[in-house]
Amino acid sequence: MQTLKWLLPLTLALLAGCVVAPATVEPGSAPELDARGQPAPPAPRLEHPGRPTQNGQFWIAGHWKWIDGRYQWQAGRWESERRELAQPRRR
Repeated sequence: MQTLKWLLPLTLALLAGCVVAPATVEPGSAPELDARGQPAPPAPRLEHPGRPTQNGQFWIAGHWKWIDGRYQWQAGRWESERRELAQPRRR
């Protein structure tokens, strides 16, 4: 019981010093917006694509996509070569 007599005031004194200041935004510190009014995306994530599952595949790197008011990462993937795009048209 003797311990509780000094523990409660000490605890209250320590908690009184824990003041959380509200976050403030300084002028000019808001995120830069692009032409569509969206903030710039985060830096690209480092991906380790490994080896293709089939011959003739190429790696498409992941990217940030603006979805529902925030950026979401779209993972990279292996794609098969498209023959119709790889060969020029004949006239």
